[in-house]
Amino acid sequence: MNTIYLICGLLMVITVHELGHYFAAKLVGFNIEELSVGIGLSIIKKKKKDIVYSLKCVPIGGYCLIKELDPAFEDASQSVRRLSIKRIIVLVSGPVANLLLVFLLFSASGNILGLPINKIENTCILDQSISEDFMLRHVNGQRVFNTRNIEQLLIPNQVNILTFRDFNNDIAIDVPIFISSHYIPGIVFNDTALLRIASSYAFIKDMVGAVLRYVSNLFVGEAGMFDDFFSNPYSHPHDEDFTNPLSYQLTWFVVTTGSLSYGVFYFNLLPFVVFDGYKIFMYILPAIRNKKTNRGLFWALIGFGIVLSLILIL
Repeated sequence: MNTIYLICGLLMVITVHELGHYFAAKLVGFNIEELSVGIGLSIIKKKKKDIVYSLKCVPIGGYCLIKELDPAFEDASQSVRRLSIKRIIVLVSGPVANLLLVFLLFSASGNILGLPINKIENTCILDQSISEDFMLRHVNGQRVFNTRNIEQLLIPNQVNILTFRDFNNDIAIDVPIFISSHYIPGIVFNDTALLRIASSYAFIKDMVGAVLRYVSNLFVGEAGMFDDFFSNPYSHPHDEDFTNPLSYQLTWFVVTTGSLSYGVFYFNLLPFVVFDGYKIFMYILPAIRNKKTNRGLFWALIGFGIVLSLILIL
C-alpha cells in the first residue's frame, strides 16, 4: 500500500512541477511543444492545439518542452535581456509551484511541527515537566498532525506512549500513561486552521532559509550536499504502520507528498547540471549584460557546472 501511495505522490509532485513551467510559459508567451509526466514509454499521449500531452510509464521525472528554452533559440523581436528574464521566470516557476503545493498539503494535514497544547490539567503529564510550551509529536511512536490522529492512534485500556517535544529547546520527552478511551484526559490541543497555516509558513520559511544557506556555503566548504535537507526532522516523516485506519493513512500520504514536493523544490534550485537551478544560472549573465553568451563562455559554464556538480556530490 505504501508503494502505491509513493507512486501517487510522485505523480502529483511531478505534475505540479511541470504545470508550474507550463502556465508560466503560457503567461510570458512561449511556445510549448510537449508536456510530459513520467519518463519512458507513453501510456497516454494526446495532441491538442499543437501541444502534445503525455503520461509515461516511469513516474520519476517529467518535462515541459518549450521552444524558447533551447539555448540556440533566437528572437529578433525582443532583446536578449527580455528573453533571458522570461526564461528565468519559466524555470523558477516549477520549483515555486512545488513550494505552493507543500504549503497547501501541510496546512491541510494539520500542524506539521506537532500538535500544540492549549491547556493541560492532567497530573501524570504535568509531573513529567510538560507545559504549554510543548507540542504532542507522537502517539505510540507514530506522528501526530491533528486531533483526529490522536483518536486514531490511541489504544484504549492500556499504557500508551505520548511523545512531547519542546521545539524552543529541542527537548523530547516520552510519557507512558494509561488511557481508557480514544482521547487524552485533562489536555486540550490547539488545532485551528489559522495555526495550521502559520506552522506551514514557519516550516517553509525555515526550509527556504536552508536552501539559501546551502547555496551561500557551497564555495567555502561549510555544507555537505544533503546536510540542510536531512538535518531537519520534519523534512521526511517516518514510515507509518499501515494497519492504522484509512483516514490516518491518507494524512500520512498528504504529509509524505508534501515532503516529496519540498525535496523537488530544494534540489531543483541547486546549481547542478540539468536541474532548474543550473539553467537559471546560465541565463543570469545574459539578463544582466543584455548580450548573448558566446560559444566559448557557454561551454566554459557547462564545464564549470559539471565540475561543480561532481565536487559537491563526491
